[in-house]
Amino acid sequence: MAASRRHPGILWVHNDGADGRLFAIRTNGQTAAVFRLAATITDLEDIAIGPGPAAGAPHLYVGDIGDNQGERRSIRVYRLPEPDLRPGTSARNPAELDGFDTIALRYADGPHDAEALCCDPRTGELFIATKQKRKSRLYVAPASRLTNGAEVSLVFLREVPCADVSAGDISPAGQHLLLRRENAAWLWSCSPGETVAAAMGKPARRVAVLGPPEEANGEAIAWSADGRGYYTLSEGKRQPIYYFPLEAGLAAGAAR
Repeated sequence: MAASRRHPGILWVHNDGADGRLFAIRTNGQTAAVFRLAATITDLEDIAIGPGPAAGAPHLYVGDIGDNQGERRSIRVYRLPEPDLRPGTSARNPAELDGFDTIALRYADGPHDAEALCCDPRTGELFIATKQKRKSRLYVAPASRLTNGAEVSLVFLREVPCADVSAGDISPAGQHLLLRRENAAWLWSCSPGETVAAAMGKPARRVAVLGPPEEANGEAIAWSADGRGYYTLSEGKRQPIYYFPLEAGLAAGAAR
């Protein structure tokens, strides 16, 4: 899930797996537009938003990064300028998206399953957090290497003690990073001039997510466009969207 920078009150979401549709939904749950990526999809797991090659234009980064069997030679991210909404489209009648970049990413140490993709709005770097038991491995793709058709070697940064990570997002000004699993979430804060890698070397603070039973399979988290709070969402049909003001989320997370 990612909060639109062009369309107030719009969240970009997608289905898990090989379905290449992107849904623009309002924060009240109504569908505003539906699109389909004209690409071969293996396992979509997360979507991020951030800068791209066109200055001043927010871009979507759609992460075909899942690898449950740990056998993919490389994974893919699809990058495109955040599109105009298309009234009249639907889940059965999506608008085709074909003006996107395809970027292959490869782990130097072999395949990993991952479900969390983030984009640093300050630098344009992409970050992937792997899904593993007891810990997550954080990798970065330098922004300068993110060109259409490229295969980029992901650079390992560090491990963080977060198990089963299923989503992540960096706040619009780049000062906070969130990772979550079904029933827990963690926040790191960047000091002015501090890199994401350096910030994640510090202890994380717990923030609130609901998890089961309210979120049967909570695999999405996204900062609001103003950075004052974050949204969460579960897989499944007709799932509610939850919003947590940041300070309230920190207080509730600390109390757990």
